[in-house]
Amino acid sequence: MNVIPFPGGKAPDGENPDIERYMALKRRLVSFVLEGPMRARLDAEMEVEEVDGADFAEFVDFTDWFIFEWEGEDGTCVLDEFLAADKELTDEDRQMIEEWYEPVHDLFQVVDLDARTVTLRDGDGELYTAA
Repeated sequence: MNVIPFPGGKAPDGENPDIERYMALKRRLVSFVLEGPMRARLDAEMEVEEVDGADFAEFVDFTDWFIFEWEGEDGTCVLDEFLAADKELTDEDRQMIEEWYEPVHDLFQVVDLDARTVTLRDGDGELYTAA
């Protein structure tokens, strides 16, 4: 699982609107890959790597890798393609997505768990939310 830098913590009312925005952007990014112009590249990469699309967990893990780590022969990645293709992204949305170029690789402590998100603390004490 890749953990991308979501804003940690909760607002005084228990909600964090930035987390909702990040989750909505991640859903748009997943749709861009699964239902949009990146699907053919995902399928081709799955074939090369012999990923069984029938195994849901393997498919999710591979799709996550593809979104955040795959690079085409020209050096572009899914995030590059998404930013170039989606003209409706606000400057704030673009800034949030640009933060995703560097996934967080660390050991994490689970500090909060609910039906939709997991809040994690890394080795430096920084908080992240994964959806």
